[in-house]
Amino acid sequence: MPAGALASAFVNVYYNTSGLNKTFFKDQQTVHNHAARAANTFNSRFGTLFAGAATYGMINFFKNMGQAAVDFERSFGGIKKTVEATDEQFFNLERRFRAIAANELPIDVNELDRIGEIVGQMGVPFEDIEHFTTTVAKLGMTTNLSFEQAAMGVGRFASIMGRTDKETVSKIANTIVDLGNKFNTVESDILNTAVRMAGAAKTMKLTETATLALANAANAIGMQPEAAGTAMSRIMIEMKKGASAGGRQLQILSDISGMTAGQFKNLVEKSPEEAFYNLARGLKELGDTGVNVFPIIQKLGMGDARVLRTVLGLSQANDVLKKSIIEARDAGVKSNAMELEFGKRKEWMSSRLQVLKNKAYDLAITVGGPLVNAFIAMVTPVANLARNFSYWSQSLGGIPGKVLAIVVALGGIVTILPILNIGFKLLFATIKAGMISTGVGALVVVLGLILLGIVELVNWLMSLDSVQKALEKNAWKFHQAW
Repeated sequence: MPAGALASAFVNVYYNTSGLNKTFFKDQQTVHNHAARAANTFNSRFGTLFAGAATYGMINFFKNMGQAAVDFERSFGGIKKTVEATDEQFFNLERRFRAIAANELPIDVNELDRIGEIVGQMGVPFEDIEHFTTTVAKLGMTTNLSFEQAAMGVGRFASIMGRTDKETVSKIANTIVDLGNKFNTVESDILNTAVRMAGAAKTMKLTETATLALANAANAIGMQPEAAGTAMSRIMIEMKKGASAGGRQLQILSDISGMTAGQFKNLVEKSPEEAFYNLARGLKELGDTGVNVFPIIQKLGMGDARVLRTVLGLSQANDVLKKSIIEARDAGVKSNAMELEFGKRKEWMSSRLQVLKNKAYDLAITVGGPLVNAFIAMVTPVANLARNFSYWSQSLGGIPGKVLAIVVALGGIVTILPILNIGFKLLFATIKAGMISTGVGALVVVLGLILLGIVELVNWLMSLDSVQKALEKNAWKFHQAW
């Protein structure tokens, strides 16, 4: 191809494609501009949405902290209603309950307070409240008893038996768990039957563990708590009457048991549950030899249908009765069945998550209390200012009124409302006296008051460190001062 033709071809190509290039770059710039505008719009709207969500979240955050403090104060107030103690004792118990929920027990601190309230209603003295409450909480977590059932049941049983000390309460709880694990009974039935038997058991001088053993045996043969409690009480009362009165009834009881009258009487005094077992065993042996035991039981004053059914049932299952007595005695000595069960459940994921939740809730109570107090302290002068401002507004009017409205809002933000309240009164008096007649003069005065308020705020912030040290040094005295 000649050189001239080649050059001409290049020129044609250049001119033909230059327009395409310009169009391409123009379209590219248009796309870029649209993308930039879209990005700016997205960022603007997303930023607004994020700011709104953050504001809403902060409002709810502070609201929840305040609500946590209010709920805890209400639940702990139930304990204060039911027991007698000093303010310092209540303060220390409050801190202990919060620490227990945040570090030891996977249970809501307000639920712990409700247990403490029920325990107090059952007559448990203040010095036993903490241990009694934590024991009942563990019992509720390791058995089929609800927290309320456990608190009322153990509280009533221990109060009727006359012992609410730490050792006795631990024995009761651990024995219930042990018997429930080893027999075909449930813990709620054992406790309910024992409560119904408690009056007669105390008369017989049965121990708490022995009473639970007899209650468990009655439940194990299919007796319901209501019937079992009534029947077992009647049997124990008749045994006690026979042993105390002597004569014909004591002789029948001792003959059935295979003992002398003196031996049976001593056994009733020293170990009533063993006397009960010997009576049940003796009735079975008589029945096995063909003796009709019904007239004998009726002579003992145990002819009522429920009582008769219980006596015959336990006599036929006297091995269950014996095993129940032995197991309850061992459980009371070891006193660890509930603790072992609780130790396993404490490692569950749900339990660990509950403790974590409790820690966060405890923090909310800590922050929420002062937050509510601060809000109340802030709102009170605001209300006073609003009332005063309504009195002043008509006489001030115009620019001074608007300026004062703005300063009221600013005063609320910087927490100088008490100072501003006094300043407004002074300003109003000055205006009425004719010394300040313009909005500019009013503005100068209130700005000066704002500066004074800022100085006070800075001084307050600088004092926070010393306040924190005072709190750590003596929490109770600081609480009183607060």
